[in-house]
Amino acid sequence: MRRSGFFSLLAFVILPLSFQVKAADMPDNKTLDAIAEKKQWAHLLHYRRHPYTFRHLSQNDTDAFFLAKNGKKTLKAELKADVAAFLKDNMPDNMSAQCRFPARYAWVKQQLPDVEFKEQSCSEFELWMNKIDAHKLTLIFPASHINSPSSMYGHTLIRMDREDESRSKLLSYSVNFAANADPTDNELVFSYKGLTGGYPGVVSVMPYYEKTNEYQHMEYRDIWEYRLNLTKSEVDQFVRHVWETKDTYFDYYFFDENCSYRLLALLDASSERIDLTQYFTFTAIPVDTIRVLQEANLVQETHYRASAASGLEYKSKQTGDRVLKVARDLVDTDTDVELLLAGLNQQEQVRALELAHAYARYLAIKKKKDNPELRKRTIKLLSARAKRPVNAGYAEPPAPAIRDDEGHLSSRLALWGGNTSGDQGDAEFIDLRLRLAYHNIMDLPDGYVPGSQIQMGLLNVRAQDDGDIKLNQLILIDVLSLSHQTYFQSPVAWAVTTGFERPNGG
Repeated sequence: MRRSGFFSLLAFVILPLSFQVKAADMPDNKTLDAIAEKKQWAHLLHYRRHPYTFRHLSQNDTDAFFLAKNGKKTLKAELKADVAAFLKDNMPDNMSAQCRFPARYAWVKQQLPDVEFKEQSCSEFELWMNKIDAHKLTLIFPASHINSPSSMYGHTLIRMDREDESRSKLLSYSVNFAANADPTDNELVFSYKGLTGGYPGVVSVMPYYEKTNEYQHMEYRDIWEYRLNLTKSEVDQFVRHVWETKDTYFDYYFFDENCSYRLLALLDASSERIDLTQYFTFTAIPVDTIRVLQEANLVQETHYRASAASGLEYKSKQTGDRVLKVARDLVDTDTDVELLLAGLNQQEQVRALELAHAYARYLAIKKKKDNPELRKRTIKLLSARAKRPVNAGYAEPPAPAIRDDEGHLSSRLALWGGNTSGDQGDAEFIDLRLRLAYHNIMDLPDGYVPGSQIQMGLLNVRAQDDGDIKLNQLILIDVLSLSHQTYFQSPVAWAVTTGFERPNGG
């Protein structure tokens, strides 16, 4: 009994001493306050001043993203809570704050070099980090597609490339931010919620080949790749921060807090030399975010990947009418494949078969459903092509001379002046015209889809010499699609305009 009592007394003495050591390790308030004021800490917590309320708070809307009760609103409180949690020792595997917030932990350790943090076991995070195996980052920009309204502004995601360049990049992992929309919502509800923050936006990590299939084949969009100029330590910090955010959500707003803005925020959190989101307050159009990356010298090189539709159209321009007709008949009719090819020489047969296969894929994607007859026909085409070991001689589509990010700027502010004549006499006027986004069919076409017009946020206010001020135009959205028809593709021209416009310009 006396021995048991001795150990009880010893434990009673040692436990408080251990807590005192932890308290001694905790930096003083002055030091923590200075660190909390640093820009990088705000980036790691996704803090930003609200453009309307001017309040500073985090854009992350998940309670578990913060350890302090008021961490969403107070940088200092969250830092103190995080440091205290990082100092905890002997935590179960994967249960420590070091495991949950590895990017914060890595940065805090740099700021507090004299504090002895004891590394905790984080097997799940380490396994995930090794699986990603990122050494370089590439921003992927699936270009806009005028006949898909949801893609009118384009989209961006980031591919995390491995060190071995010989391995297929399709096997790398990609980071994407998108609205977690309700599949039962119709287009009207989807648009409303997307504009008003009605959907949670989530950071997801998936194999790149899944996204490539979705954008290059499923939506027929060309892809631009921008290799980012980052160090290995910056890439590692980016991946750590993705781990911190991938199980959280941010309210999704189509105009500003969208896919491209959130990726910039992830990049901001990866390095103290990066501060890109500061340039986007009211809108964050994907192509504009790429321009900011270019201006910050964060783009090392670019690469173009043509979509299946672009490849089909480019191939069709490299052959004659007879081959084009046979290629289409190979898909659209039930005539025997060999019988249709009989009138062509071997080189023309191979060209017709490859065109027909590309056309069959286009039809399958366009209809967005499985067609057993088309699938059987495609198998016959591939079988016939395999019997002819001859190169078709098609050249691949070249990269456009002007990239999407090299076109004109998205927003426009202009002053117009003139005079009007009417029954009440002549009047001079000045117009203030604003366009938040994006492209008018009369603008310079370089970098934009030919025959497309996408405008949002059009405002025209007129001041006349008699002191009269009128609102002449307020357009929410104005879309016009005049996509040209080709031998294999016949898109429908369409237009949509929503807003107010005074007849005869006022």
